[in-house]
Amino acid sequence: MNREISNTVMLLRLAESKGDKEKAAEYRETLTDLYFKTGDKKSALASTFRLLEMHKNGDKKKFAEICLKMGQIFSESYYGASLYLNKAIKLFNELDDKANCAVAEYCLGMLIFSTDIDKNKYEKAFKHFEKSAELFHSQKNTRGLSLSLIGQAKCLCEENDYPNSEKILEIAVDISRNIDGAGYLDEALYYLAQIYHLEEKDFKAQKQIEEAIEIVRQIGETELLPMKLKLYGEILLSLEKYEEATTAFKECENIKRKQGDLDGISEVIHLIAYTLYKKGEYENAILYFQEELIQNKSQTAQSSIYHNLALTYEKLGYIKEAVFCYEQQVKYMHPDYTPNTDLLEAFYDLAVAYSISDSTLERVESTCATILSFYNDLEEEDKEECPDYNEMTEKLLSKIRPRLNKLDNNIQDTGLKDVFTSEYVKKAILTLAAEITGQKGINTETELEESEIICLIIATEKEFDITFENDDMENIKTIDDLIKITRKNIKKIKTF
Repeated sequence: MNREISNTVMLLRLAESKGDKEKAAEYRETLTDLYFKTGDKKSALASTFRLLEMHKNGDKKKFAEICLKMGQIFSESYYGASLYLNKAIKLFNELDDKANCAVAEYCLGMLIFSTDIDKNKYEKAFKHFEKSAELFHSQKNTRGLSLSLIGQAKCLCEENDYPNSEKILEIAVDISRNIDGAGYLDEALYYLAQIYHLEEKDFKAQKQIEEAIEIVRQIGETELLPMKLKLYGEILLSLEKYEEATTAFKECENIKRKQGDLDGISEVIHLIAYTLYKKGEYENAILYFQEELIQNKSQTAQSSIYHNLALTYEKLGYIKEAVFCYEQQVKYMHPDYTPNTDLLEAFYDLAVAYSISDSTLERVESTCATILSFYNDLEEEDKEECPDYNEMTEKLLSKIRPRLNKLDNNIQDTGLKDVFTSEYVKKAILTLAAEITGQKGINTETELEESEIICLIIATEKEFDITFENDDMENIKTIDDLIKITRKNIKKIKTF
């Protein structure tokens, strides 16, 4: 391809040197197409601008075709692409060129569908797909008609109009299956399977996606397989066919690794881990969840992964590891602890995990206090959509309070109450500091940044159910300062 580009550039320069404008425009158009095919959009765009300049006062149809090409190449810039596509549609309508107008309408529909600029994008995109389908049909272009129908169905699916989306896709499948040259059968089958899956018609969905995968295998287009294999695995997962689902997901994973698709790998690793969890292969599920933890660094994803790890460790009876994962889940959910139902659920899971082990029993009450506080801060409509955490938390407390009292009495009887208080404060704050600052081997002399102090004070107040005064906060510069002031406040309110 590079040699072909070089040869075309030489021919273009020769034509320009001879003043042969017609030949120069012809070579310029060939060069533009070559740049576009190689994925060099920057060079393709620059070349098309030159081509546009050559034809601006010439053949109207050629000028319209170049505007269409500009719209296709300019796809990463919404405003630039829409400007040229609308201009092309206007010119093709004036020329009564229905074939090219259909292509321009479809391209504009795809542009609007793919952008986040317009809140009514699906409705607007649908109209352009509808218009392109009408024009393709009038030209007996069944291939284009099939593609436009798929576009319409995708818009309806995004608007949750599954019944009408299903009807359109079934028409697209019939056209692609029964008319020579229609094409896009595998794509129509894929989207139809997706709709069936969303409608919980998984046996029908399985049949459609298996045919789509078979078509792709026959034509040898491996790059089209991953998204179809992923959907296939999800459908099998819904049907509780875990062995087959694992096989589909792992084939998808292998292809994505070869393609270097890191985001895609992370997504399919999660699906493999979840499938293994459902199969009861908890040790293997943990390995995949841990790999996902490395692959996906987003805060939301980390929270979700730690939750899944916690559930899996609980299944194996590894309570200490489960508690750690629940703590990490809460940490990654909201640094500012803004109350919402997801956070309440996470804290409740943590409280339950704490209650299982005597080693963390003393943390249950403070975690429950946080839950009760958050639940009371929820809006009334949010409370209606989630369990009654007040009731659930009180039940949990009623179960663990006798054990807490026994633990507290044992400390009192042995005369170790003051020692326990001091060591507990020190250990708890050093743990909090290490988690918030991310430092290993942190000690009492470690100096803190202002942002770290604020985070630690918030966390310490929640841990010990105390309140720092403003003058206390001003005196905190190191971990040692924080421990001393915390101990003072604990003694003041006689927490222990």
